[in-house]
Amino acid sequence: FGQMTPEERQARSIRYTELMADGELREAFDAIEAQYTAECMDARDIDERNRLWVAVQVVRKVRSHFAQAINSGRVLEPDMQALRRVK
Repeated sequence: FGQMTPEERQARSIRYTELMADGELREAFDAIEAQYTAECMDARDIDERNRLWVAVQVVRKVRSHFAQAINSGRVLEPDMQALRRVK
């Protein structure tokens, strides 16, 4: 998010909010995480279990990225409204 303008952060926040709000993306994250977690619990091989655990962590990181982008734009929304009044 470092090099984005406030307007770009807000636009990304709006896009990500819409993606998460329709439920399909959230359901996909939930389903993938649940599948990997179940497979991890059932895995007998330690390497397979570790690989699946890493996969669960990656899904969580991607979900966290979406949440950060959404929150980044929301925090800036009052600032954006103030900027519009000045322009």
